[in-house]
Amino acid sequence: MKIDLFKLNNFGFIDINEEITFSKDYYEHIDIRDIKNTHVEGTLKINYADELECSLDVKGMFILPCAITLEDVPYEFSSNRFQNRCSNHCVQSPAPQF
Repeated sequence: MKIDLFKLNNFGFIDINEEITFSKDYYEHIDIRDIKNTHVEGTLKINYADELECSLDVKGMFILPCAITLEDVPYEFSSNRFQNRCSNHCVQSPAPQF
């Protein structure tokens, strides 16, 4: 996911609405066989205290092995996150790539 820091600095917020994909390298050493249909929706903004706020809803599906038969079992997940990070000076650094 790429974050437009110019828009964040000028408008004070960014709406996020993206599909995310993960490479197999990300989860190859744990019991997740696949991650599918991962959707991230939310807002990244600079609040009144000049801090970075992130509010995200993440939904998707894990494919896990059955504990008995080891066959693929779909497991839907959903997570809501709100985080207050740091002062505005951290917005100047390049955004991480997922």
